[in-house]
Order: sequence, then C-alpha cells, then structure tokens
Amino acid sequence: MLRSRTTNQPGRLPGIDGRSQEARRFRDLTFGLGHDLGRALSAAEQSLVDQAAALMLQREAMTAVGARGERVDSRELVRIAGAIARTLAALGLTQRPEPSTAARKESHNQLSHDANDSATLSNSERVTRVQQLLERAKHSKNPDLLSAAARVRAIFAIAQRRMEAKEARK
Repeated sequence: MLRSRTTNQPGRLPGIDGRSQEARRFRDLTFGLGHDLGRALSAAEQSLVDQAAALMLQREAMTAVGARGERVDSRELVRIAGAIARTLAALGLTQRPEPSTAARKESHNQLSHDANDSATLSNSERVTRVQQLLERAKHSKNPDLLSAAARVRAIFAIAQRRMEAKEARK
C-alpha cells in the first residue's frame, strides 16, 4: 500500500500497458533473469535486471534488423553487448554458451574414465587428484564449480581432522 504502481508490479514501466510484443518480451526477460538469480531481489538488483532486459531488447532488435539484411552499426551492437555483459556480471550472472553435444559426450566419457581409474588408485593418489582438480577450479569463473570446490575443500578438512584425531588416539 501507498507504493507506486511500478513498485507494486515489478517489470511494469510507466506509460506502458504491457500488451505489446516488446513489453511482453521485456517481462519475460526480467522474469527469467530474476529466476536465474534464485532469490528475492533487492531494489538495486531489480533495477539491474530491468536494465539488462532493456539492453537485451535493444540487442535483439538490432540483430533482427541485421538478419533482414539492413545495415546495423556494429560498434553500437558491440557496445550494447558489452553493457549487457557488465550488467549481468554486476548481478553475478554470466553468459555461458551451452556446451555442444560432442563436448557433453566427451565430458561424460572423461568422468566415466576417471571413475574407472579411481578404483585402482591408492588413497594418497586420490587425494592428490582431488587437490589438482580443486586447484584448477580456483581459476574457474563458473560459480557452480567454485561452490562445489568449496564444499569439497570443507569435506576434505573434516576428513583430515578425523584422520588426525584417529592417529592421535593410537
């Protein structure tokens, strides 16, 4: 109550009734970006989501013009793409290309190969291999990989403390 219509209905812009194709696409983009974040958004984050959606609409419009064979200012298109990337980065989102089918299959094969190899490894070799993977994960910009690596490090720290306690009891 006592809030503006825009505040009460995020994604609604003043003077826009929301029925045009662009308004519907803007609403879809803001919803999708909010969903990608996976949490309730602060006012600042909602503003960044709106900004990213507006920039994405601009990029889509320019891409459509180019696809029709009309001339597009490529510098402006690059500027918009850069602004989108910076806005998404400020939100903690990244534009990750979907891995190709061949890349997914290779990744699956590598995981299967590693799983088969790990059966023949000693515990110290397994620890070394996991530590190497964790080192590689440090340099990744993938937030999912970084959080998984942090969880594995925590598990390793607990296991190491338990092993030290067990050794101390002997």
